[in-house]
Amino acid sequence: LREVLDCTEAVHAPPSPRPVPPVTEGLRLERVSFSYTPERPALHDFDLTVRARETVCLFGPSGAGKSTVLSLLLRLYDPDTGRVLIDGVDVRELSPT
Repeated sequence: LREVLDCTEAVHAPPSPRPVPPVTEGLRLERVSFSYTPERPALHDFDLTVRARETVCLFGPSGAGKSTVLSLLLRLYDPDTGRVLIDGVDVRELSPT
């Protein structure tokens, strides 16, 4: 329990966070690259657009990056490069709570 409580967060709140708006336009990942370890990228220059109220299914083999996309959308991690947008606003500008 101590190890979990003492760990540092993977993402940090911006100095003046914006509130998370209700999604009216959609979500977009633009040229997103992310690696858990430098020698093995999970995503490289990945693009995805999901309009509001649209249902999308990501499928592929183990290690293809499906869970990583969800983790980036939930802002459990920030991308190494590229942007994750909600209604055109970079999630790094939004409040993490």
